[in-house]
Amino acid sequence: MSTKNFLSNPLRFLLPKAKKLAEFFLGQASVQALNLLTGFMLLRWFDVEQYAIYTLMAGFQGTVGILAEMGLGNSLVGLLAGRTDKETVGGYIRSAKHYQIVFFLIAAPIMAAAFLWLFLRQGWGWELGLVLALALLANTFFLSWNNFYSVPFLIRHDMAGLYLLQSLFAALRLGACWVFHIGGAISTAVVAWITALATTAIGLARRKQALPFLEEPKDPDPEKNHEALTLVRPMIPATLFFAFQGQVSIYLISFFGRQESIAEVGALGRISQIFVMLGAFNGVFIAPQIAKTARSLLARKYLTIFFGASALCAFGTLGAFVAPQYLIWILGEKYFDLSPLMGWLLLSSSLAYLTNVLFSMHSARKWIFSWGVWAYILSVLFSQCIMLLFMDLKTTYSVVLFGIYSNAASFLVQVVWGFYAFSREPSTHGTP
Repeated sequence: MSTKNFLSNPLRFLLPKAKKLAEFFLGQASVQALNLLTGFMLLRWFDVEQYAIYTLMAGFQGTVGILAEMGLGNSLVGLLAGRTDKETVGGYIRSAKHYQIVFFLIAAPIMAAAFLWLFLRQGWGWELGLVLALALLANTFFLSWNNFYSVPFLIRHDMAGLYLLQSLFAALRLGACWVFHIGGAISTAVVAWITALATTAIGLARRKQALPFLEEPKDPDPEKNHEALTLVRPMIPATLFFAFQGQVSIYLISFFGRQESIAEVGALGRISQIFVMLGAFNGVFIAPQIAKTARSLLARKYLTIFFGASALCAFGTLGAFVAPQYLIWILGEKYFDLSPLMGWLLLSSSLAYLTNVLFSMHSARKWIFSWGVWAYILSVLFSQCIMLLFMDLKTTYSVVLFGIYSNAASFLVQVVWGFYAFSREPSTHGTP
């Protein structure tokens, strides 16, 4: 709508946007609230050893989920920007599924073996390790289906269609865990398979829900395969690195530390989940908006988003330093000793979130530079190697500091990346 039309009828301009924003916050809030509640309930229902096992599995779930997708889900949004015809949408989703199978077959055996190695290193048994590894892989495969078949709803900004299904299955997962808890049969294996079955069901249901908006060919189109792989290929090194970087704290404490420390790192990670909702906002609103913004308006919108996110992070971090007891209470009495770490944890999480905000905007503009990818990887690796040499990583406190320095290095690279990209951005990019 033009400026003239906006001035003549501002409500007609603002109401649809406000409706979509409300749908997003209500939908995302319901999904994340249910998932957060499930996580906090498990934190209280499990003893320290069980929660340590759950933490290790959750860390591997984060890594394998990225390795099996390699950024294909996010790339679909960029490939389909402004295009909603059924054949195009279905063709790109089919190409994404083609490569997802390839990536999954490569990653699955390697990560399953690594999981079992760390699992056995802590003195846990083979039988439980195999049960959890199988649940982990089943969950990963169909998680990508949910991501791919959510794209038709994202590009149409259909927030109700996107979140209703996710809210339903999140509620069912929580309910199933509660039933096993009151029955005295709750365990990491039970929760792992409840999660795997719920993810499989939502992947199949999402595909059925999306069928009216796409025509998926039986075989992938070579041209679309090439286009999808061309967009993903430059980011493969960074994606591989990010897959492990996001869970490095859990892997380090699992290797160096004791079961109690693994559980503490996992408990602190529950607090970090407050940034999950904000992270979802990146892909649902920020990336599509930045992708279609005219070059003349890009700098203003880019800076508005960045400084808005920074102010929010600063407020949360300051609050955690001043009054950590309000956050630590959520974790329960087993973890009250972690109160002094709350502020530092929020600082680390804030740096990670701001890095993701910048990365989402850069990806949406297709600002993919090989030098930037390697600068990101090498700077973080360098900082982490220094810390490995001089820090004792057997304690929860040292792992939190490790996260701060690592996330700071990632953030600085994205800042430089953005400055460089703006100097090269074509003036004709975007919709006027």
